[in-house]
Amino acid sequence: MKHKALSTRALTAQAMLAAIAIFLVYVNFPIFAPPFDFLRIDFADIPVLLATAMFGIPAGLSVLFVASFIQSLLPGGAFPWGLVMHLISSGVLVIAWSLVYRIRKNWLTGLLGAVAATICVTLVMIPVNLIVTPIYTGYPVEAIREILLPILIPFNCINAGTNILVVPLLLSLRKPMERFLR
Repeated sequence: MKHKALSTRALTAQAMLAAIAIFLVYVNFPIFAPPFDFLRIDFADIPVLLATAMFGIPAGLSVLFVASFIQSLLPGGAFPWGLVMHLISSGVLVIAWSLVYRIRKNWLTGLLGAVAATICVTLVMIPVNLIVTPIYTGYPVEAIREILLPILIPFNCINAGTNILVVPLLLSLRKPMERFLR
Protein backbone atom coordinates (compact mmCIF):
# COMPACT_ATOMS: atom_id res chain seq x y z
CA MET A 1 0.00 0.00 0.00
CA LYS A 2 1.35 3.40 -0.96
CA HIS A 3 1.89 6.13 1.57
CA LYS A 4 -0.78 8.82 1.11
CA ALA A 5 1.82 11.56 0.48
CA LEU A 6 3.39 9.57 -2.39
CA SER A 7 0.34 8.67 -4.46
CA THR A 8 0.10 10.21 -7.92
CA ARG A 9 -2.89 12.27 -6.89
CA ALA A 10 -1.13 13.51 -3.73
CA LEU A 11 2.04 14.43 -5.63
CA THR A 12 -0.08 16.27 -8.19
CA ALA A 13 -1.86 18.15 -5.39
CA GLN A 14 1.50 19.04 -3.83
CA ALA A 15 2.76 20.34 -7.19
CA MET A 16 -0.40 22.42 -7.56
CA LEU A 17 0.06 23.82 -4.05
CA ALA A 18 3.68 24.71 -4.89
CA ALA A 19 2.50 26.50 -8.04
CA ILE A 20 -0.08 28.43 -6.03
CA ALA A 21 2.63 29.38 -3.50
CA ILE A 22 4.82 30.68 -6.34
CA PHE A 23 1.93 32.81 -7.58
CA LEU A 24 1.04 34.07 -4.09
CA VAL A 25 4.53 35.45 -3.50
CA TYR A 26 3.52 38.19 -5.96
CA VAL A 27 0.39 39.03 -3.98
CA ASN A 28 2.25 41.15 -1.46
CA PHE A 29 2.33 44.50 0.24
CA PRO A 30 4.82 46.47 2.35
CA ILE A 31 4.06 47.21 5.98
CA PHE A 32 6.83 49.75 6.52
CA ALA A 33 7.74 52.97 4.75
CA PRO A 34 11.00 53.32 2.79
CA PRO A 35 13.78 52.39 3.27
CA PHE A 36 12.21 49.26 4.81
CA ASP A 37 9.56 48.72 2.15
CA PHE A 38 11.55 45.72 0.88
CA LEU A 39 10.00 43.85 3.83
CA ARG A 40 6.79 42.67 2.24
CA ILE A 41 3.99 40.46 3.51
CA ASP A 42 2.94 37.74 1.08
CA PHE A 43 0.70 34.71 1.37
CA ALA A 44 2.95 32.05 -0.13
CA ASP A 45 3.11 30.00 3.08
CA ILE A 46 -0.62 29.24 3.09
CA PRO A 47 -0.42 26.50 0.40
CA VAL A 48 2.68 25.10 2.12
CA LEU A 49 0.81 24.83 5.41
CA LEU A 50 -2.16 23.23 3.66
CA ALA A 51 0.17 20.64 2.12
CA THR A 52 1.53 19.98 5.60
CA ALA A 53 -1.96 19.55 7.07
CA MET A 54 -3.07 17.23 4.28
CA PHE A 55 0.07 15.15 3.66
CA GLY A 56 2.43 15.64 6.62
CA ILE A 57 5.59 17.54 7.47
CA PRO A 58 7.85 15.99 4.77
CA ALA A 59 5.34 16.87 2.05
CA GLY A 60 4.94 20.41 3.42
CA LEU A 61 8.70 20.90 3.50
CA SER A 62 8.97 19.53 -0.05
CA VAL A 63 6.35 22.00 -1.30
CA LEU A 64 8.19 24.73 0.60
CA PHE A 65 11.54 23.86 -0.96
CA VAL A 66 10.22 23.63 -4.52
CA ALA A 67 8.23 26.86 -4.26
CA SER A 68 11.01 28.75 -2.44
CA PHE A 69 13.69 27.65 -4.89
CA ILE A 70 11.66 28.73 -7.91
CA GLN A 71 10.62 31.98 -6.19
CA SER A 72 14.26 32.77 -5.41
CA LEU A 73 15.17 32.51 -9.10
CA LEU A 74 12.36 34.79 -10.28
CA PRO A 75 12.68 38.60 -10.38
CA GLY A 76 12.94 39.98 -6.85
CA GLY A 77 13.77 36.56 -5.41
CA ALA A 78 17.28 37.43 -4.20
CA PHE A 79 18.94 34.05 -4.69
CA PRO A 80 20.60 32.64 -2.55
CA TRP A 81 19.88 34.70 0.58
CA GLY A 82 16.17 35.12 -0.05
CA LEU A 83 15.99 31.34 -0.41
CA VAL A 84 17.89 30.78 2.85
CA MET A 85 15.74 33.24 4.80
CA HIS A 86 12.50 31.84 3.38
CA LEU A 87 13.45 28.21 4.00
CA ILE A 88 14.40 28.93 7.60
CA SER A 89 11.40 31.09 8.51
CA SER A 90 8.80 29.02 6.68
CA GLY A 91 10.41 25.72 7.68
CA VAL A 92 10.13 26.68 11.36
CA LEU A 93 6.55 27.81 10.73
CA VAL A 94 5.61 24.48 9.12
CA ILE A 95 7.29 22.27 11.71
CA ALA A 96 6.16 24.20 14.80
CA TRP A 97 2.57 24.49 13.59
CA SER A 98 2.34 20.87 12.51
CA LEU A 99 3.71 19.50 15.79
CA VAL A 100 0.87 21.19 17.67
CA TYR A 101 -1.85 20.70 15.05
CA ARG A 102 -1.34 16.97 14.69
CA ILE A 103 -2.15 16.39 18.38
CA ARG A 104 -5.90 16.50 17.62
CA LYS A 105 -6.25 17.99 14.11
CA ASN A 106 -9.06 20.35 14.95
CA TRP A 107 -9.70 24.08 14.78
CA LEU A 108 -8.42 24.74 18.32
CA THR A 109 -5.09 22.94 17.88
CA GLY A 110 -4.76 24.69 14.51
CA LEU A 111 -5.14 28.03 16.25
CA LEU A 112 -2.84 27.10 19.16
CA GLY A 113 -0.30 25.83 16.65
CA ALA A 114 -0.56 29.12 14.77
CA VAL A 115 0.26 31.09 17.91
CA ALA A 116 3.13 28.76 18.86
CA ALA A 117 4.55 28.77 15.33
CA THR A 118 4.40 32.57 15.07
CA ILE A 119 6.34 32.87 18.34
CA CYS A 120 8.89 30.26 17.19
CA VAL A 121 9.46 31.98 13.84
CA THR A 122 9.83 35.37 15.49
CA LEU A 123 12.43 34.02 17.96
CA VAL A 124 14.38 31.96 15.40
CA MET A 125 14.56 34.85 12.95
CA ILE A 126 16.32 37.13 15.48
CA PRO A 127 19.74 35.44 15.12
CA VAL A 128 19.07 34.66 11.45
CA ASN A 129 18.43 38.35 10.77
CA LEU A 130 21.61 39.29 12.63
CA ILE A 131 23.67 36.81 10.58
CA VAL A 132 22.10 36.77 7.12
CA THR A 133 20.60 40.26 6.72
CA PRO A 134 24.00 42.04 6.81
CA ILE A 135 25.20 39.74 4.01
CA TYR A 136 21.94 40.12 2.08
CA THR A 137 21.58 43.91 2.38
CA GLY A 138 25.15 45.08 2.89
CA TYR A 139 24.14 46.89 6.09
CA PRO A 140 26.53 46.51 9.04
CA VAL A 141 25.45 44.24 11.91
CA GLU A 142 25.05 47.27 14.19
CA ALA A 143 22.53 48.80 11.78
CA ILE A 144 20.58 45.53 11.75
CA ARG A 145 20.70 45.38 15.55
CA GLU A 146 19.21 48.91 15.69
CA ILE A 147 16.24 47.95 13.48
CA LEU A 148 15.73 44.53 15.05
CA LEU A 149 13.18 45.56 17.69
CA PRO A 150 11.29 48.31 15.86
CA ILE A 151 11.27 46.72 12.36
CA LEU A 152 12.45 43.12 11.94
CA ILE A 153 10.82 41.45 14.96
CA PRO A 154 7.39 43.00 14.23
CA PHE A 155 7.77 42.11 10.54
CA ASN A 156 8.54 38.46 11.29
CA CYS A 157 5.65 38.26 13.74
CA ILE A 158 3.17 39.89 11.33
CA ASN A 159 4.39 37.90 8.32
CA ALA A 160 4.11 34.55 10.11
CA GLY A 161 0.83 35.51 11.77
CA THR A 162 -0.92 36.67 8.60
CA ASN A 163 -0.06 33.44 6.80
CA ILE A 164 -0.77 30.99 9.55
CA LEU A 165 -3.91 32.47 11.08
CA VAL A 166 -5.71 31.89 7.77
CA VAL A 167 -4.90 28.18 7.83
CA PRO A 168 -7.24 27.08 10.68
CA LEU A 169 -10.09 28.74 8.77
CA LEU A 170 -9.13 26.97 5.55
CA LEU A 171 -8.86 23.66 7.36
CA SER A 172 -12.60 23.70 7.83
CA LEU A 173 -12.57 22.94 4.08
CA ARG A 174 -10.09 20.11 4.59
CA LYS A 175 -12.54 17.22 4.32
CA PRO A 176 -13.99 18.41 0.98
CA MET A 177 -10.45 18.97 -0.35
CA GLU A 178 -9.33 15.50 0.72
CA ARG A 179 -12.41 13.90 -0.86
CA PHE A 180 -11.54 15.70 -4.10
CA LEU A 181 -7.93 14.51 -3.94
CA ARG A 182 -8.76 10.83 -3.33
